[in-house]
Amino acid sequence: MFCFTELTNLNRCWKELAQENLSTCKKGYRFLPEHELMYFILRGRVRLVALTPDGEEKNLWYLREGCFFNETPAFFQGSSDASSPQSQLAYSVFMTTSSFFHECTESSLLGALSFARVKEIGLRHPEMLLNLCHSFSLKVTLLAQNMASFTLETPRQRVYKYLAARIEPGSNPPRIKRTMPYVEMANLLGMHRISLYKILTAAQKSGILAFDKKKTCITVLQPDIFFRNAGL
Repeated sequence: MFCFTELTNLNRCWKELAQENLSTCKKGYRFLPEHELMYFILRGRVRLVALTPDGEEKNLWYLREGCFFNETPAFFQGSSDASSPQSQLAYSVFMTTSSFFHECTESSLLGALSFARVKEIGLRHPEMLLNLCHSFSLKVTLLAQNMASFTLETPRQRVYKYLAARIEPGSNPPRIKRTMPYVEMANLLGMHRISLYKILTAAQKSGILAFDKKKTCITVLQPDIFFRNAGL
């Protein structure tokens, strides 16, 4: 169920400390990985985008309130053996082979901490660094699960699994609120938007799903078939 989810409140314990350096970034503002700061989302939404060799953008995940981003360089630079040849080589490979950026998908309020400041806080409060390691491992797990899904699952199964992860708790029949445009959703699921439309239209015609007039709320009418198609 972790596949294709939006991440929120992974780093909630940093919220107060992350308000030392605040800024508001408009929708579309991009952060490159060489920024020497970690950013904490106090309000808004940010996506991680990878660029293919031909310049096509691929959405990897979305982050909401309570999450850090751009922490990857800190794991190279902030280690105790950061000056070792192995660490320098790993960081060099990361910076020269990774073609990606973070982008605000809506106007967002962000706090910023330097890598040095994060290390300083972590030396006094090891549990804070443990939180960063935990959230970073979740992101790595998310990437691995998404890659496995692209390789092993059909487009229909990916769509159903994505929707299943967004069912409102306690709703009966199960309801899903769409939080992003269909174009972004298709990008995240690794398919063309027309393929996504066809899968959803087929589910509607077969009576598995029902949509409201604006198609922002989806109701699962046949849960057994729905979860079976999701592979759950």
